[in-house]
Amino acid sequence: MEAQSVFDFLATFVELNTPATQAQLRNLATLTTNVTEKTQLQAYAHDARYMPEVFEKRRSVIDLLEEFPGCLLPFAAYVDMLKPLQPRQYSISSSPLALPSNVVTITYDVYDAPALSGAKARFQGVASTYLSDQPIGGKIRCMVRPTNIAFHLPSDSSVPIIMIAAGTGIAPMRGFLQERAALADSGQNVLDPAILYFGCRDSEHDFIYKDELQAWESQGIVQVRPTFSRAPVEKGAERNMHRYVSERIYEERQELKELFRNGAKIFVCGSAAKVGKSVKETCIKIYREAKGVDEGEALEWLRKASENRFVTDLYS
Repeated sequence: MEAQSVFDFLATFVELNTPATQAQLRNLATLTTNVTEKTQLQAYAHDARYMPEVFEKRRSVIDLLEEFPGCLLPFAAYVDMLKPLQPRQYSISSSPLALPSNVVTITYDVYDAPALSGAKARFQGVASTYLSDQPIGGKIRCMVRPTNIAFHLPSDSSVPIIMIAAGTGIAPMRGFLQERAALADSGQNVLDPAILYFGCRDSEHDFIYKDELQAWESQGIVQVRPTFSRAPVEKGAERNMHRYVSERIYEERQELKELFRNGAKIFVCGSAAKVGKSVKETCIKIYREAKGVDEGEALEWLRKASENRFVTDLYS
């Protein structure tokens, strides 16, 4: 077996930032010589304090070792505590009709924020930091997997599509629009309405692919309907009427209901806890108001629609 440095092993094979488990906390306590620190670790392992003090703050084993220097954990035992590094998944943001067959693109945001644990160190995303550190022409460890079988453009380009995304959730939508543009370039003119609701923080700094989207809009490939959560209410001649995509969807619900009646397919991509949750709630609200039904019936409608007409690609 080829020799490997400790640095490479820790960087590429194991998870370093997962929250410590209660069993691990109890183990650390047994290896702690300082009585005060031992008592604190035992308290963290208790049900009442584990969730708010360790899990929700994402305190890893290494965070705890830094906080409690009296814990004499052998390195081999520390390695045994670590989980294997799990693959991070990204949606491909290009179409094979627009790029050479051996070329794909992805869209990612480098996660870099203060650690929830309160430590001085920052929390950096594993895959996004790895990708951002790669030089031009560098090689990465990756694999390609098929997407959700329903998460693809309708084979009939006359079917209307409603795309809803926030942040890097625009990735698969960009691939869809590349494909529509390629079809239009090939002379296929039967492209029914395509609407893209795209939410980001600010039009100046976070509106990724802005020029590309505006070019496609001018060609009739898509109607782009952005929302900016942190933009001022008034900015020059433009008024930011909607801060979140769910607000704009509800405001324009009459048009969207008509498109859906005409067979439109809805795609949603982004954070499950944010755009996924808010769009689902908004669609249920619109359906209840339109049909005069209770929440249970609306949920059943959405469940059936999720089989092929309301499809999602969400991440936690």
